[in-house]
Amino acid sequence: MDQQLKSRTVKIDGAAVQRLRVAKGWPVDVMAKKAKCSVKTVENVEKGANVFLCTLANFAVALGVANTKLVSGGTVEVETPKPERGVEVRITVSMPFDEFDQSVQLVNLLDYLIKNVPLTVQRGFR
Repeated sequence: MDQQLKSRTVKIDGAAVQRLRVAKGWPVDVMAKKAKCSVKTVENVEKGANVFLCTLANFAVALGVANTKLVSGGTVEVETPKPERGVEVRITVSMPFDEFDQSVQLVNLLDYLIKNVPLTVQRGFR
């Protein structure tokens, strides 16, 4: 799944969803069919779980209300994306400038790393 989609969740007003569902006389399974989701999703929504924007839209259409009516505070605020987990490794090689032209091993090491380790290579001189 695209990283952008993973972070596109909102805090839904579960009590409002449940109130509107009950006012329509729908049991949870009917709400699930109308919102094109599982019964478990309806249960989680009514408990106030965060949902994807598309799920919010499906609930709003099924209940016949605007998206903002189902969100606490009446505005749709997208959660800030969490940073992707990863490891950053930096290798610093220091050598006297006059020995730099003899750095065949350094070039070989960099070639090996580029070919065999998925990296984001930042090149630059300080």
